[in-house]
Amino acid sequence: MQTSLDVEAGDSPIMLSADVTEWSTDDVRRWMVDKGFQEYTELLCDRHRLNGVALLSLTEEDLREPPISMHVLGDLKRLVDAITQLRHDTFTFRPNIPDGRSSSGDSSPTRSDSPRDISKTLETLVKINMSDAQEKPHFPSEKWKTFVAFVYLCGMMMLNPIFINIIHERVPDKSVEPPLPDVFFDYFDRVVWAFSVCEIAGMINSALLLIVWILHKHKWIVLRRYCLIVGTLYLLRCITMYVTTLPVPGMHFRCSPKIHGNLSAMFDRAMTMMFGLGLSITGSHHLCGDYLFSGHTVILTITYLFIKEYSPRGWFILHWCTWLVSCIGIFCILLAHDHYTIDVVVAYFITTRLFWIYHTLANHEVLKKPSPLHHLSRTWWFSMFRMAEGNIEGVLPREYAWPLPWPKRFHDTRFHYMGVCKRV
Repeated sequence: MQTSLDVEAGDSPIMLSADVTEWSTDDVRRWMVDKGFQEYTELLCDRHRLNGVALLSLTEEDLREPPISMHVLGDLKRLVDAITQLRHDTFTFRPNIPDGRSSSGDSSPTRSDSPRDISKTLETLVKINMSDAQEKPHFPSEKWKTFVAFVYLCGMMMLNPIFINIIHERVPDKSVEPPLPDVFFDYFDRVVWAFSVCEIAGMINSALLLIVWILHKHKWIVLRRYCLIVGTLYLLRCITMYVTTLPVPGMHFRCSPKIHGNLSAMFDRAMTMMFGLGLSITGSHHLCGDYLFSGHTVILTITYLFIKEYSPRGWFILHWCTWLVSCIGIFCILLAHDHYTIDVVVAYFITTRLFWIYHTLANHEVLKKPSPLHHLSRTWWFSMFRMAEGNIEGVLPREYAWPLPWPKRFHDTRFHYMGVCKRV
């Protein structure tokens, strides 16, 4: 006779098979609701499609780590205890003994005295379909989202020179408002060529990041994250530059003449600056006032952070070299006396914190959903973040693929950098 378990659902009991290895995803859902874990049914049953065998195989580490990532400690411990008890009952009792022996004639679960029966139970539980137990995380490209993020970045990059033109008209003349005192300038004299070194350092790191991006298997997700983060940084920079206009950091500055509201001339200056990437070595930047905070520091910092995050962990030489290039570039910004020290400090602080917050949210499924206790979900850009990351499950793996169809021996090779490379 088939033994069953009663699970209360409202006023009507639902009958579940006592043989947990035969449970479907719906059976697991009913069991979780009965045990008080209904808020996790969507995560475990809908998204990861756990059946009875997969449920019995779950460990505390599985629940704590991606792609499940349960972070409410009390719920995690109670669910582990419930699964442990369910596993114990499944190992100890058999609902239907093959030879029909039972200590009583009823259909209640009976302790099996046969080693053969226990062996079969163990064999059933050990032969787990790992594809069901732990489904491979899904990382969809969603190129349309990347296109939206790219448009957002382009919009912020266009807004930046427009704001610089507006601020340039407000910068006080250096004969009236001399540079503010800065402790770095007190100890280091200006070096004329230092700012060119800074911009070359930024171009080197940008080129290295471009190579890492081209080789990354999930390049559209990486590009989407870069566009959203850098676009937001440029937006914040527009705000801080506009609200506080600082005098020029040094008497060596030769600012372009003010045009006193000539919109056509302002537009031409903005386009020249944008197409010249705002670099002094391209001759596109002769405006003053874009000090708080430093855009060059943003690029030097963000390129290093992305290279370290998305390049192979074992490439420590690349990581140290890009870190050194970034440090040299930032030091040269100050050595050229083209930015105050506070400009660089604020740029570093905002860039690193935004990068770390974004990736912390992206790497934990539970943090992608707003809740009253999730204070980071109150940030103004959280809705934009959910749009970009809502379908990304877990930590983006360091996987690389040759982007071109030739040569074929490169095209057939995919690298999983966890200390080794594998051919598929």
